[in-house]
Amino acid sequence: MRIKSVDVPQADTLGLVVKLLATIWPTGKLSTAAIASELGIDRRQVDYYKQAARILGFVRSGPQRLEFTEAGNELMSSTRRSDRNELLRSAVLRTPIINNLVRDRRPEELSDYHVKRFLKRNTSLTGTTIPRRT
Repeated sequence: MRIKSVDVPQADTLGLVVKLLATIWPTGKLSTAAIASELGIDRRQVDYYKQAARILGFVRSGPQRLEFTEAGNELMSSTRRSDRNELLRSAVLRTPIINNLVRDRRPEELSDYHVKRFLKRNTSLTGTTIPRRT
């Protein structure tokens, strides 16, 4: 299965994905500058975290805001840390890229080397993009 490069997250901190969601919940709206300030990241990285939230199935892009999915609303409404962690774990494992990456692999086959090989074989990513996305 070939994975589109847009479906390979650039965001590398799951906690910041959750913080982004908490920052914009429930309206799905806030300026890029305000989100960047709240998350302590560069403005250009805001789109990376929005995209990761979409890949995880917590939001979808609307015309002028992100729209929370049922899964996104469930995550944000959850008050127990264990429930939130389970929702996050399930979302990560459901993503096509992670699902394909871990299927039929032992933990030792998930090293940087193996992940880079996987990305090279299964996506259109090339060059220095592969190690950054790994």
